[in-house]
Amino acid sequence: FISSKLGQSLVENIFIENSLILSEDGSAQYTGFVAGHLIASKEKKIKVHNSRIDNIAHYTGGVNGRVSGDSDISYIDVDVNISSSTGFPGHSSIGGVTGQSHLYARYENISIKGEIKGNGKHYGGVIGAGRHTYLNNIITTLNISGIDGEALPSECGGAIGKSYKSSSEYFQAWITNSIFFGNINCDGTKD
Repeated sequence: FISSKLGQSLVENIFIENSLILSEDGSAQYTGFVAGHLIASKEKKIKVHNSRIDNIAHYTGGVNGRVSGDSDISYIDVDVNISSSTGFPGHSSIGGVTGQSHLYARYENISIKGEIKGNGKHYGGVIGAGRHTYLNNIITTLNISGIDGEALPSECGGAIGKSYKSSSEYFQAWITNSIFFGNINCDGTKD
């Protein structure tokens, strides 16, 4: 809704309500209500309420599709329902705030509720897939489950669906002072 790609930017005091992002063919990537791809930027005081993202494929979150670089995301309040595409194979990285978070992003003072439904992998209450991420003072009641009649998602987590590494770098996540109340109904392999 705000930008497909933001670099070295500040986004502050944004309110999005009763909104819909719909991918007609189910192949949408880098999808979020604020930024498709946020790079080395700050987001503060953002509310996304009673909104939906439907029929998407990869890198999707209630606020950002993908976050990279040294980014700060704080004072976020999200109430969103996200459903992945059933016809697009191998979709991944879907989160309540960010689909994929890459390299030293900080998430603080965040409240998340709603639901993620799909049959892909790397679904997280805050971040779908993350590398070098810091989470502090997070509360989430977001639920993660499958779509009726489809396979269950895999590699799900209340905070991060998958913390990953690239080449020789380590998996790293720092999660402090946070509460996770959501229900996870995934395939159980790495949940």
